Amino acid sequence: MIHLGYYNTSGTRTHVRFSFSTHAQAGANIAPLSAFEAADIRVYKAADGAALSDTQRSSSSGITIVSPFDSLVGTHAVDIDLTDNTDSGFWASDCYYEVWLAPSDETIDGQTITGVQLRCFDIGPQAVNVTQFGGTAGTFSGGRPEVNATHFAGTAYATAIASLVSAIWDKATSALTAVGSIGKLLVDNIDAAISSRLASGSYTAPPSVGAIADQVWDEATSGHTTAGSTGKALIDVLAASPPTAAAIADAVWDEATSGHSTPGTTGKALTDLTPGSPVNLDVNVTNMVIDQ
Repeated sequence: MIHLGYYNTSGTRTHVRFSFSTHAQAGANIAPLSAFEAADIRVYKAADGAALSDTQRSSSSGITIVSPFDSLVGTHAVDIDLTDNTDSGFWASDCYYEVWLAPSDETIDGQTITGVQLRCFDIGPQAVNVTQFGGTAGTFSGGRPEVNATHFAGTAYATAIASLVSAIWDKATSALTAVGSIGKLLVDNIDAAISSRLASGSYTAPPSVGAIADQVWDEATSGHTTAGSTGKALIDVLAASPPTAAAIADAVWDEATSGHSTPGTTGKALTDLTPGSPVNLDVNVTNMVIDQ
């Protein structure tokens, strides 16, 4: 029995179409006693993994048979519309179907036909071999085949990638004309050697360290009046009048002796002198004149 393939109940491939012929015992085409009709076609179903059920489709709705076909003696054309759901749920995905000829009263060459297998088909996606590739067991992860792709269109992977990279860099700039493309942007803006752009550009060299130092010390004091800034602090110090020599001398001699207690300092030595006590002075006398 010829398998017609895989069909759907919606979308594409929703009509199962085939033709068959009837013959006399001698071999020549012969028409049935009366033309076949849709009721003479029976369809049986088997769910995936189950045996063929002997319960035929309950309705002939959606089944059309042309008998004879194109006025040719003994030829018949069948069309089964799988979108017809008169027998609700009969047409279902992942199911196998057989089409039989079982005329109610038509005879062929005087012979009663009780059941002839005509064609078979499936509804749903075609089953494929997911355990082997080219006859060799495959490797799978999570139900998906792991494929080691070494070639693209017959070309080794590494060679193909290298060719693609070369093709990108070897692309003629004259061909890069698409507005908004990166290629066009490069062509429009990199139109000369990059090394030639600095000489003719408006480039100003940054100041040297010496120039920065000079600028700092040559800065006008009048521009620095913000309280708390270094500039304002320097201005305030420089603007104050320095103390006179007399004021400095007075400050020295008026310094409290109690604040000078570090051994070896002049302040400590002076502090150690006791008023009214004799003082031993080591004097090196080289010339002395005594009046008589």
